[in-house]
Amino acid sequence: MWKDLNKYWQEAFKLAWESYKKDTIPIGAVIVDSKGNIISRGRNRIFDKSSSNPLAGTYMAHAEMTAMMQLKNDDHPNIKSYRLYTTMEPCPMCFGTMVMMGIRTLCYAARDGFAGAIEMNEKIDYIRKKEIKISKGDKEL
Repeated sequence: MWKDLNKYWQEAFKLAWESYKKDTIPIGAVIVDSKGNIISRGRNRIFDKSSSNPLAGTYMAHAEMTAMMQLKNDDHPNIKSYRLYTTMEPCPMCFGTMVMMGIRTLCYAARDGFAGAIEMNEKIDYIRKKEIKISKGDKEL
């Protein structure tokens, strides 16, 4: 199965595994530009004690947040064409940040029955007007 995954999913799952090995929540995320280049990577760092990442050790250190915080506005004028791949459905904080940053395509591997927030896409007028494309990965993911 691993060899059948595209490089974006492979990288996201490698990052999730790295988080697991650091005794934190195993979630990974990558952001891909319109040319198919991975331009940013993030992994969960909530319980990461050895990281120099400014979010590490905080409840904001979700994989998606650590990936998105690397994107400076002036360096990414085409952010609306970017895709965010994440191993878990984003929570309200991560989904909201994605919306506010302008990322308009989300690919996630697994539903999060505890804090998943993709329902905001249909329930909040402001977000619905952004026309965000959301897709869930294969069953195996």
